[in-house]
Amino acid sequence: MAKSSVVRSADEKLSLASFSAHWMSASTIGEAGVWALALMGGLLWWLGYPRPHVDDLFFTGASVELAHSGRLLNPWLSVWSASLGSDKFYAFPPVLPCAQALWIVGFGVSTAGFTAFHILVQTALEICVFQLVRATGGNRVLALCAAGVTALFPLTYGMRPDALALLLVVLGQRMAISNEKWHWAAGAFLSAAAVLTHPLAMAFVVPLYGMRFLVLRSTPTRIPQWFVFTVFGVAVAFAAFLVAIQGELVEFLRAISLHRQLATAPRWYMGPFYFWREMTFGKEVWLQGPIFLLILAGIIPAFCGRSPSQRSQSVRRLYAVWLVSLILGCFLYAGRMAHYAAYAGLVLAIVSWAESRWRHVFAVSALAAVVLNNAGALLTPIFGDNARPDVTTIRQAVHEHPGKTLCLDEVVARYVYDFRLPPGAQDWGLRNPAGIGAAGTVAAKPTNELWIASEWKIERYISDSGVKAERLRIGSHVFNSQPKSPYRLVIVK
Repeated sequence: MAKSSVVRSADEKLSLASFSAHWMSASTIGEAGVWALALMGGLLWWLGYPRPHVDDLFFTGASVELAHSGRLLNPWLSVWSASLGSDKFYAFPPVLPCAQALWIVGFGVSTAGFTAFHILVQTALEICVFQLVRATGGNRVLALCAAGVTALFPLTYGMRPDALALLLVVLGQRMAISNEKWHWAAGAFLSAAAVLTHPLAMAFVVPLYGMRFLVLRSTPTRIPQWFVFTVFGVAVAFAAFLVAIQGELVEFLRAISLHRQLATAPRWYMGPFYFWREMTFGKEVWLQGPIFLLILAGIIPAFCGRSPSQRSQSVRRLYAVWLVSLILGCFLYAGRMAHYAAYAGLVLAIVSWAESRWRHVFAVSALAAVVLNNAGALLTPIFGDNARPDVTTIRQAVHEHPGKTLCLDEVVARYVYDFRLPPGAQDWGLRNPAGIGAAGTVAAKPTNELWIASEWKIERYISDSGVKAERLRIGSHVFNSQPKSPYRLVIVK
C-alpha cells in the first residue's frame, strides 16, 4: 500500500486506531501476516494457552451459571461473594460472563472451549494491531513484531477479561474516527462495553475521546451531532448493562465498591512509585528495565526531528494520549496499568520508528524485551515437567470424603474436572471472605473442607504445609520463581 494513500492529515490520526481509514481494508485483511497470526493463535491453543491463572474460576464460574440457569451468579465463590452483601456476581462488570455464556450455549462447558474463546479474542487483538501498523506505512516486519508484543501481553493472564476489553477499545476507536454518524454511535457503544468489560479500559477511552473532541473543534458544526450519537451509543451500552444486572444498580455498585476495597493495592503500587519499584526491585531491573528504556527511545524519532512531518506530529499526539492514560490508570490500579501502558507504549514506539533505518532493529529489540519479561510463562512449558494430574487419584480422594466441601484451584478445575465442577465446590483461593491464603496454616483449616490445589500454591500460601515444590532448573541455573512441575497437586484432608 502506497504511503501517500494511507498517511493522511494529522487530525485524522489522533486516536489509537485512527492512523488510516483503510485500517480494515481487504488489502490488509488478506495479508500473509494476518494468516500467520491466525495460525499462531491456533498453535497456542493446541499448546494449552492461556495457561491456568489464579482468576480463572473467578470469571468462568459466573459464565457457566449464567448459561445454565440464566442467573448472574458464581456458585464457586458463594462464601466469598456473600461477604460483598450479594449472592450475585457483582464483584466485576458482566460483559465477559455474558459473552462466555453465549459461547457456552454454542460450544458447551470445557477447558478446550474456554481457551478457544480467549485465544480467538487475543488473536483478533493481534490482527487489529498488525493492520494498524501496516496502515500507518509500517512494513510487515514491524507489524508482526508489534503483533508479537501484543500476543505476549495477555499470555499470562489466563481467562481474565483484559484482552477482550482492549479489543473493544481498539474496535471502538476504529468506528469513532469514521465520518458516519452511526459509526460514532457504534464506536461509543463498543468503548462503553470495553469499560464494562474491565474498568481500567477507562484509562484509554477517556483520553482518546478527549483527543477526538479536540479534533472536531476544527469543524465545530459537527460537534453537536457527534455528541448526540456518542451519548446514544453509551446509553444503549448502559441499558444493556442494566438488563444484565436486572436493574440492581445500587446493589451492583455496593458490591463492586467492596471488591475494590478488598483488592486495594499497597501504597507503593500507586503512581510513579510502582514504576520506580519495578525498575529497581531485584531481577525486575533486567525484566522491566529494557521495556521502559525502549518506550523512552520511541520518543526520539517523534520529538527530535528537525522538520517534523505530519506523521510525527500525529505520533506526538498519541504519546500525549498515552501519557494521560498512564496517569489516569495509576489512580485506578497502577500495578495492572503498568502492564497495559508498557505494551501499548511499545507498540507506539514501533510505529514511531517506522521511518528510521534502524526500525527493524528497534522492533525486534522490543519483541525480545517482551519475551524476556514473559520468560516465566515460556520457560516452564518448554523445560518443566508438564505432566497432567492423576485424575483417578484426585476423584477417589473426593469420593472418600463425601461430607466435606471441596476447595480446589484452577489447575484442578481445568485438568481434573474440565470446568464441570461438582456441586458445592469452591475456589480454593476465595474459599472464605478474607481472600486467598487466608487460613494461613493447615491447623486453621476447617474440618469440613477438603483442599486440593497445586503444590506451588500450597507452598506459597500455607506456612505449615511442609510442602516444598521443586524449582525449574535449566542447566546449572535454578529459577526460584518458577516451579518445575506446575500441575503437581497436593491434597489436604
